[in-house]
Amino acid sequence: MPHRTCRHQRAITELRPQQLFAYEDAGNPFMRNYSARILLDDRSGGGTEIRWCGEYEVAFGTHFILRPQLTRTMRRMVTGLAEAAERSL
Repeated sequence: MPHRTCRHQRAITELRPQQLFAYEDAGNPFMRNYSARILLDDRSGGGTEIRWCGEYEVAFGTHFILRPQLTRTMRRMVTGLAEAAERSL
């Protein structure tokens, strides 16, 4: 699957290395007030649990299109993050 380049205006709102990365995105014309938090927790049996939570508002009538697309995008991003973490071990 080809990678897409996003040209959104993101601002980091909180950063704790190896624990938390929080940001806001102001450059998507279809979403407003987007904010997300990525939490990393060590698992007792090894590895890292990744929790990626986001909130946003969408333009009227676009929710049914954006929700599945955003779910796929987030899944792809988390998978990439997990794969990068595995390579760094």
